[in-house]
Amino acid sequence: MIAYIHELFQLRVVQNLNQTAVFLDNKRLTYLELNRQANQLARYLCELGVGPEVVVGLSRERSPQMVVALLAILKAGGAYFPLDPTYPKERLAFMIQNARASILLTQAQHLNKLPHCDECDAKIACLDRDREIIARESQENLVNRVQAKNLANVIYTSGSTGKPKGVAIAYESLANFIKFEITVLDLPTAFWHQLCLELDRERLAITDSLRLVIIGGERARPQQLGIWKKRVNPKVRFVNTYGPTEATVMTTMCDLAGSKAIATSGRVLPIGRVIKNTQTYILDPLLKPVPEREMGQLYIGGIGLVRGYLKPLQQPKVCEVEFFRKTRSLKTPFIIYNLEELDKSYQAIQQALPSVKIYYSVKCNPIERIIERLKNKGSGFEIASLAEAEQLFRQNIKPSEIVCLHPIKSPDFIQYLHHHQIEILAVDSYEEVDKIATFAPESKIVVRINIPNTKSVWSLSGKFGIDVSEAIALLKYIQAKGLIPYGITTHVGSQCEDIDSWLECAKVYQAVLKMAQMADIRLQFVSLGGGLPVRYCQPVPEIEAIGKVIRENLLDYTCNNYQVSIEPGRAMVATMGILVVTVIGLAKRGEQMWTYIDAGTYNGLAEAIETSDRQFYQIVTEHPHRRQINYNIGGPTCASMDAPFQDISLPELQIGDRLYILDVGAYSISCASSFNGFPVPDTYFYQDLR
Repeated sequence: MIAYIHELFQLRVVQNLNQTAVFLDNKRLTYLELNRQANQLARYLCELGVGPEVVVGLSRERSPQMVVALLAILKAGGAYFPLDPTYPKERLAFMIQNARASILLTQAQHLNKLPHCDECDAKIACLDRDREIIARESQENLVNRVQAKNLANVIYTSGSTGKPKGVAIAYESLANFIKFEITVLDLPTAFWHQLCLELDRERLAITDSLRLVIIGGERARPQQLGIWKKRVNPKVRFVNTYGPTEATVMTTMCDLAGSKAIATSGRVLPIGRVIKNTQTYILDPLLKPVPEREMGQLYIGGIGLVRGYLKPLQQPKVCEVEFFRKTRSLKTPFIIYNLEELDKSYQAIQQALPSVKIYYSVKCNPIERIIERLKNKGSGFEIASLAEAEQLFRQNIKPSEIVCLHPIKSPDFIQYLHHHQIEILAVDSYEEVDKIATFAPESKIVVRINIPNTKSVWSLSGKFGIDVSEAIALLKYIQAKGLIPYGITTHVGSQCEDIDSWLECAKVYQAVLKMAQMADIRLQFVSLGGGLPVRYCQPVPEIEAIGKVIRENLLDYTCNNYQVSIEPGRAMVATMGILVVTVIGLAKRGEQMWTYIDAGTYNGLAEAIETSDRQFYQIVTEHPHRRQINYNIGGPTCASMDAPFQDISLPELQIGDRLYILDVGAYSISCASSFNGFPVPDTYFYQDLR
């Protein structure tokens, strides 16, 4: 069972009623005084709407009242978010907006230092101005309002590599942190150890009572350790700690006091071993453990791992008032496409696989303007139907830029392909070979091979592909039927989030190509298929990392002997689309809140059917500072399965609000229908809006 930080503090209050808990200069609070004042402020914050998943910005100078405020936020069930009033206004503005702070807790003297306070939806609570109101609240402890996974703290990285990132720390991670035997690094954790907390000043004198020095934040240097050891009592204990913000500050520790192995003239000090409930691994780029004494990347796991980064407000998408203004007159539901996002996606794949020919998978989104944009970039096109082929010809795509790697085709479709000189066709059965030999003689045939792809969001293993052990026999049969055994293809599954699948795919290719050479079958074409992942709400391997695996394990093997292609669809167009919908209904059913929108699984969100176990798409509202509520979201139709989102946290919704569902550029239109008479979303391009 999780022991929450505010509950542990209350236990210490009982044991240390009149002992000093916190002081700065001549200002002191006992444990009892601190607890009572925190309870009063917590109740006041609850009246302002603070509760689970509500972020409260805290901006004031260091004082005992700052500690009161911090504990009050936790007792109210919220998440505290420190705002240093000495930061530049630009940084504060970014952090307040990015953290979606619902309330800013401060003092009157700091109001002019907080940017856009009068323009944002956040409520302002001044502790000094509202002192009399707060003092009228009850001093009794509050009932716990949080669960283990709820947000407890938002802190920001330094921003040394760009803009700072907001890190979301859950209550369970803080609970693990405070049980660590030397955890006195942060304000809310000191009280667990019955310590009197002296608030930090610019300079503190080293006293004879000093017994423990904890090194953290920056790399510990032996020379500096040597200086410290010469100037303090020999009984002082030195502990070197390491841990990124993303692992709740501390991951490993090493007790340096009295260690004969520590040479103050050396280059580095050890970071020690992992703390409780934490795991560390040193892995290579393929996520395999490296041999002892070899270099690798450090991976950290365990309960201390934070919930993740705060999702950035999208640029140049829905975070801008300008976007809301430009789309306000459009009737929902509609999708806005940003061609610049398409350009970025195409370039990323091209840079990761510079020698690989790109064939865009038309089924993903067949809108003519997208096809035209890709044609002008030199992309080829992969089709699966006669209608797709007809569209490409209407847009003057050359037959040499079209391949059909769908292994199931009707006789009429095969004849059409042959008549229009589309030569590269895929098969995965003897029956398909027979059809092509009859209706499209002399075609170039690519054999589709089945590989395991259970680690993809949409697995294709059961429907298509011949077993790898039968590939050579099928290639020989193709040759015997007068067709050209041209190459091989496979598919790691749609939205493949596991980089090892690409490595296994490369190994299969190597094996089949080698067997084909031994069988005196000269193949010329290797298709990597689709499956490149998109970062929706979950982290996925970067395109460059996947490209590195392919380059090192396949392209180096094939060299210049084969034409290598890839057929991305989702990875090309997903991020370019935003579905804009309107809230048309609200209802409370038992303990669950429901909201209803004017587009659902039948008219724009078909992929949500198979991803209902997790939030697949990110949703943004125009009112991010409202309190968070968990919703089930239903579409407009009468079908029970038209409920694309379950139990997701959103700012409180009202009828008429607009929701902006991100990264819906793939399959949203091509899979949409007018079931129940509800319309397929209209489409617009961001570049055309005025």
